[in-house]
Amino acid sequence: MTEAFFKYMKYSHLVRGKRIINDDAPTQIKNEVKKLDTDYFMRTGRHMIIVPE
Repeated sequence: MTEAFFKYMKYSHLVRGKRIINDDAPTQIKNEVKKLDTDYFMRTGRHMIIVPE
């Protein structure tokens, strides 16, 4: 987990080794994480946190 994602740990949980944002997380948090994850994916080719729709 990188420093950028570490502050979102309390809004997420693990499912089969993948970190997923909770459904009840605030919309603002989901949007921030989605943007961070998209940027991370562009650089590395892998996702860090899954954000449900």
